[in-house]
Amino acid sequence: MPLFIILSFLLSCVSLTPVLARSFPEPKLEKISDFYAKRLLYPKISGWRQQSLHGSYKVFEPELPDSVKNNSGIVLILHDALSPAPEHYAGFIRYLTATGWIVVFPFYSAPASTKGEHLYSAVWALKDFLQQYADLKKAPPPVDKFAVWGHGTGALLAANLSASYDYFGLPHPKALLLMTPKKSFGKLLDLTGISRETFMVVVVGDKMKRADIHFAAEMFHGTDRVPRANKLFVTVRSDMHGRPPLIADYSAPLSSVTRPSSPLFRTSEAEWILAFNRDFRSGYVHASPLTLYDFLVTFRIFDNLTSAALEERQGLKELLYSKEFSSMGYWTDGKRINPMKVTANP
Repeated sequence: MPLFIILSFLLSCVSLTPVLARSFPEPKLEKISDFYAKRLLYPKISGWRQQSLHGSYKVFEPELPDSVKNNSGIVLILHDALSPAPEHYAGFIRYLTATGWIVVFPFYSAPASTKGEHLYSAVWALKDFLQQYADLKKAPPPVDKFAVWGHGTGALLAANLSASYDYFGLPHPKALLLMTPKKSFGKLLDLTGISRETFMVVVVGDKMKRADIHFAAEMFHGTDRVPRANKLFVTVRSDMHGRPPLIADYSAPLSSVTRPSSPLFRTSEAEWILAFNRDFRSGYVHASPLTLYDFLVTFRIFDNLTSAALEERQGLKELLYSKEFSSMGYWTDGKRINPMKVTANP
């Protein structure tokens, strides 16, 4: 008799499963998919690596027609201390190369380096790249289209490098994008050295630690020479209504698209490049692990920032007051996804 009761109870639970199951709404990405699919027309990249006692770095170049290559720019990616490999930013690197950018990725936090050497390692990597580019291409590098992007502790490094460009004899960044800054090591330099011609955006998330958000605001206010019209402070707001949820935390800028079955680190550079080309699927949003954050925060803010900077527009005011820019779209059930908060005075 007890066994009969137990079996009856288990069967009743199974029968209730379809009733209790909940279907979560998804973000509406059809228009986003079409937009980015059109921009990702060139599926392959080439790359090379430079190693030295002073540091090492990787370069990713788009395999583009000459007509598009003429519009190429250089973007320096400074990784977070906890994600020191380009695989962690594969989606963003892929998008950059597909839209014509040459990506320089320094390994500034190599095991042999100390915390005090991180800035010098990144500077050396950039200067060496500029020299190698000129030697290999027999042409000057496009330093008039130079952008710096940093994530986490790399955002602190990006700000310091941009503030000391004149001291180190580097090109001044036209665009500076600081993603979820984190103060875990190193000292924040005097940011008044950042050029007044630089356009800058600082991005934080509502799921970050309060101390890191305050640090990001401190960095923003420390850039006194950058006109208020040329800089924005963006807060991404999480939304747990649908699946996958929008989680605006410290690690949100990561865009690893390497399949779980693929090794994270590859011994062969050629093997890594081939796997990188094969595994990427961002042209088809629903077949890709890239998220809403990648498309509407990382990609979109970088595009808008660099367009404004390179076209020498009159600041970023049009983004400050643009509802389209701050919008994150809708879930499939019609509910609005929490929009970003955009301000010039955090």
